Amino acid sequence: MKIFKNKKIIITGGRGYIGSKLSEYFSNIDCNLILIDRSNKSIWMPTGKIAKISHIKLNLSNSNEVMNSKLFLNSSFIFHFAGTEIDYQKDIFEDYNANTLSLLNILNYCKKFKVKAKIINASAAMIYGLTEKLPVNETTSNNPPSFWAIHKLFSEQYLEYFSKNHNIKTLSLRLSNVYGPIN
Repeated sequence: MKIFKNKKIIITGGRGYIGSKLSEYFSNIDCNLILIDRSNKSIWMPTGKIAKISHIKLNLSNSNEVMNSKLFLNSSFIFHFAGTEIDYQKDIFEDYNANTLSLLNILNYCKKFKVKAKIINASAAMIYGLTEKLPVNETTSNNPPSFWAIHKLFSEQYLEYFSKNHNIKTLSLRLSNVYGPIN
């Protein structure tokens, strides 16, 4: 797609389940593709040969690490797919750090350094809860049934706030029933 050609594209969680699919797609476009996660480079990397691909190990929930990096400067698109999956046994603060604080740190960075990237966030349809009526849409009441879903909703609200008050272009994808082959 022409919109991505010669652009700096960042994918947080770019080697995770969803992010890896997007990374593979972008690896076949002439762009500067940066994958961010907390793992070593030795694991999976996209196979495309067109994009300039790099991997950065960064803890996005650590505001000092994020603010001291120059990583997001001059980026055109930030796909925020880092986070954890639903785990009702997980510590609530660990979940908040992975699913909400990481995004808030990116938003604060973009505000502070006036980064004009478009931020696309992976949210979840689970923010609606277990509804009696299908399909759901944006007018359906939010009723998150877990702290994981609450954190996804918090993230969407932070995006809306930064969009309205700091002119940061944002979009949330409310994904549901994501499935498919694993790399």
